[in-house]
Amino acid sequence: MTYSTHLLRHLRFIIGQNIHRLRAKEKMPLRKLARLSGVPELLLDHYELGKNEIRLDELLKIACVLEVEVGELIIYPVMNFHHNPNSLLKKMAPLR
Repeated sequence: MTYSTHLLRHLRFIIGQNIHRLRAKEKMPLRKLARLSGVPELLLDHYELGKNEIRLDELLKIACVLEVEVGELIIYPVMNFHHNPNSLLKKMAPLR
């Protein structure tokens, strides 16, 4: 696996975790996010699991519904990592 392929897989994972975290914070069911964003529920599920690459237009729609900047969806969840680094490392293990 090339470095860029590994990086893209890792980025998919981060974006998915951030979408899930922010959706859970708002207590928003996946179905509601799908309805409000226009992104199919199954595709959202795959994004949250890091299975699919997300298109920019869909990332923008999701950010809009969750009322966050797009950057918040693509950055490391620093606070979670700081408080429990082993949790993040375990989740990243399949990417290695």
